[in-house]
Amino acid sequence: MYGGQSTHIPIKLAMAGVMPLIFAMSFMSFPSIIIGLASENGLKLSSNVCSYIIEQMGTDLTLINSELIKLASAVYPRTNIEKEDVKNFCTVTEDIFNLADTLISGNKDEVLKQYNTLTEKEHHLKILSVLHANFSKYIFIKSYMRVSDSDIAKKLGIKSDFIVKKMKEKIVNVSLDKLLKLQKDLTEAEYKYKTGQALLPDLLMEVTMMR
Repeated sequence: MYGGQSTHIPIKLAMAGVMPLIFAMSFMSFPSIIIGLASENGLKLSSNVCSYIIEQMGTDLTLINSELIKLASAVYPRTNIEKEDVKNFCTVTEDIFNLADTLISGNKDEVLKQYNTLTEKEHHLKILSVLHANFSKYIFIKSYMRVSDSDIAKKLGIKSDFIVKKMKEKIVNVSLDKLLKLQKDLTEAEYKYKTGQALLPDLLMEVTMMR
């Protein structure tokens, strides 16, 4: 207990907590899906490597599957994938993580600068996918700020308590409503782009990020 409130993640939530929980549950289902995709490509992944792949690539299963195919060719005849293999042969997304943090900070000029740099080497949908994955984590963490770092790390498949601690520090003064709005804006941008409503992805993202 903490200040009269439970510090454990509850099994049942009031309706106000349903949306963040849905994001978290969706995110937590990905490791088993990715392990299945790896198996179809003749690969074996540990839970730690699987979590690292999600951290680096987001939740775009098409992208992840294409990277797994690339890994299968790169490490043949081995079948066990190590973290170093992902680092050496797959696309990494540290710059997109930095963009997520800048979005939260509200520095619009820096957001556009980072986004324009990213689009020179990454596809718009990949950027959106990784941003979605990061904001899903932030939304979950914000919903359970009083839950221990270790418990949150286990629930989200984050490799260390320290990462959760640093993520908490980044959003301590950010409202849950703001995080949900950013997630909603990104969802709308992805939908419009995928359905052909956005003929100029750069302009769409600029409008989304400048709201």
